Amino acid sequence: MADSVVTFLLQNLTQLLSQESKLLGGVGDQVRLLQNELSLINVFLQNTEGKRHDNELVKKVVSQIRDVAYEAEDVIDTFIMTVIKHKRRCKLTKLIHSCNRAMSFHEVASKIERINNVIKEIYNNRSKYGIEIAESSGGDTEAEVKLHRRRRYVEEDRVVGFSHDTEGVSPMPKLRKFILKAELKEELLHGLEVNYSSNKDKLKGTLIEDLNGIKAMNDEECKKALFAFLEHIRDHKFKKSLSGFMESIYRKNGQGWQDLDDDELKSLLFKCLENKRYLVVMDNIWEIEAWNEVSVAFPTNSNGSRVLITSRIKEVALHASSLNNSIPQITPYELPYLDEDKSWELFSKKVFGGGTCPQELENLGRQIVKSCHGLPLAIVDRSSCMDILALSYNHLPRRLKPCFLYFGIYPEDFEIPVRQLIRLWIAEGFIRQIGNRNIEDVAEDYLEELIDWSLIQAATKRLDGGVKTCRIHDLLRDLCISESAEEKFLEVCSDIKLSPMSKCRRISIHFANHPYISSYPCESSNIRSVMGFGGVVGLESPLGKGYYLKLLCKSNKLVRVVELSNMAICCVIPKRIENLVLLRYLSISSGVRHVIPNSICNLWNLETLDKRNFKIKYLPEGIWKLQNLRYLYLNGSTSLPRTDNKAGLPNLQVLAGIDLNLNSMRLFARARFPNLRKLGLRSSASGGSIDIDSLVLSLSTIQPLRHLQTLKLCEFIMALRNKISLQLTKITLLDLKGCGPFTWGVLGSLANLRILKVVGCGMLTLDCNESSFCQLEVLKMAKVTDSEWTMEKGAMPRLQRLVIERCNFKTMPLDELWCLSALRDVEVLHPDPELANML
Repeated sequence: MADSVVTFLLQNLTQLLSQESKLLGGVGDQVRLLQNELSLINVFLQNTEGKRHDNELVKKVVSQIRDVAYEAEDVIDTFIMTVIKHKRRCKLTKLIHSCNRAMSFHEVASKIERINNVIKEIYNNRSKYGIEIAESSGGDTEAEVKLHRRRRYVEEDRVVGFSHDTEGVSPMPKLRKFILKAELKEELLHGLEVNYSSNKDKLKGTLIEDLNGIKAMNDEECKKALFAFLEHIRDHKFKKSLSGFMESIYRKNGQGWQDLDDDELKSLLFKCLENKRYLVVMDNIWEIEAWNEVSVAFPTNSNGSRVLITSRIKEVALHASSLNNSIPQITPYELPYLDEDKSWELFSKKVFGGGTCPQELENLGRQIVKSCHGLPLAIVDRSSCMDILALSYNHLPRRLKPCFLYFGIYPEDFEIPVRQLIRLWIAEGFIRQIGNRNIEDVAEDYLEELIDWSLIQAATKRLDGGVKTCRIHDLLRDLCISESAEEKFLEVCSDIKLSPMSKCRRISIHFANHPYISSYPCESSNIRSVMGFGGVVGLESPLGKGYYLKLLCKSNKLVRVVELSNMAICCVIPKRIENLVLLRYLSISSGVRHVIPNSICNLWNLETLDKRNFKIKYLPEGIWKLQNLRYLYLNGSTSLPRTDNKAGLPNLQVLAGIDLNLNSMRLFARARFPNLRKLGLRSSASGGSIDIDSLVLSLSTIQPLRHLQTLKLCEFIMALRNKISLQLTKITLLDLKGCGPFTWGVLGSLANLRILKVVGCGMLTLDCNESSFCQLEVLKMAKVTDSEWTMEKGAMPRLQRLVIERCNFKTMPLDELWCLSALRDVEVLHPDPELANML
């Protein structure tokens, strides 16, 4: 993918030139020239984005740019790796290799100069081959035309799933009411829009059939109304769309209108419609800008005129329905997916013409329907659906395309952990920093956009309402894999088909396969990411413990991402891990106790270190050298190393699974983690007991921990008496003991606490006074036994969600809970008989 490769390379070059210029030595000038050339190429890519799919020449040029950008990335990364390796040598070894280093500088300078010449030639040839880049276009004209030709309007008696929405209300009578209710004179045009956010083109056939049927009604005023149907409204097709509309009004040849500019055409159309009643249906609007351009041409004449738009993009529908502040915003009508019965009904009508499915084919037919997950397009035509989905992908914003293609690394029907996905996106360089916003929040916005585009589905939600896991439809996954192969973005390998190694930058190994791994080429410098899923490699395997990482350290020294925690293999970190100097993400698992070598602390780019499935007692002393580390996940029994200097981890956002002991307390007291947002602690397993009050007091009095939002405490003796001054929004308490009324009162006094989880605790005294938990929105209690819960009026005024799972309460404030006006969602799972009777 040329766009993401060039953007990521530019970011790396900018960082090198500004922060690590010493590494470049005598090739700094060539690197700056490369940066300038790539900046021009980036503008070229941005302005030719909409022409790649219908112009083979542009497509070929973009492919050349991608290849030369990959080559430039390899040259720069290899050079940096060589320089860092040289810096680690002793003085004598440096002297011995000084000649080789000089030759290396000269060789790299020559390679960069040649790459600069190639880029310059590509850019200069754009005029030679007639490639215009003055005007950006987000369209895909040829694909749209093909799609339009293939679209079939179905008869109304073959329409399924449009008779009623999820609330049992039919949308068509509502639509007729908006179109025909002429007495609404005072309403403005934008307030009368009926917005259909049609994520899978489920609307088209019935809508057109029904609207055309309006002309046959007895309403004489309706018969005199002007009707126009405009499709695929785009900014670059604006003049053509409106000229056709004016021609349909006057039944004249619209050729002369082509001489008018956009503003003149809008003005002329506005005058033509000013005293008329009209119905305009604008189908398949993709962009907010396109709607803004077209909408000003329609007058608000308060005579019953209507505008109806459809869009696959929820953001477009929301924008169109909220343009005028004088009227309430209209909620777009979102068509639901088909349930199993409706899916089978549609399949039967399309395949058997409304007849009965033969008994011998029913099992196979139902399997096909089930695989479509309620998506009508997949049921009607799986093959043509790929073209439609590709059209959606082609119109994605540039920043979202690599994020979407990345879903191809996961196996089919895999439930994807969102937090892990975000860490991978960040390590891959897909997320751009926006002002002072946290980069994790920006990544979540990217995911929400992909969900709004209906390309990704939210599977489960977190307690705070965010997406916890997501999934991708198998058809869309196939699209990701096919597009990725064409773009050399990633390759999926399984033990069923051992494809030869390509020049893809990422490989995803499904079902760990010894022959495949052992056939790994030793000079595969193009690989930047290695992911694995499934499979079993026993501890007695002939490959040996740690074989995977040893092989990577030998053959793929430029790798940035290693994600093997989803594979059932034993990974032991080798001492040669320091060879992976560009590594940003390392997540592996091991079933044996293991000592992490101190050499891992030389990975100066490392951002994520995930060892939750590792039995580690101590972290290496040099861990403080990892200044870029953002996420550190441990198994709960790991101790932080001692340090007497002022070393710290300034960029650390998440620290989880730490064994809390006196040394950890000292580190917190010295503010070694100033930007920490999430902290997970386990009571010391070394025998030294920690006073939880002392812990809370030490955390509360450290000013640099002002960013801490989430605290997770496991296996503590909770006897809180001191007030917590931290601005915590979420607290999780696991397997606690001795949580008395003082503790609950301290928790209830937290002014910003929104989410509280209590799991595996017994004999609690939950006493909520009238001012307790003033901001609490979510309360989850699981496996809480032999406890007493009382609550005064006024407590938990903002509580929206209550989850009680496998709990046993001696007393419970049911009446007070039911009186909470904000409470919307109550889940009681596996209650004991007493609690069931109380409910």
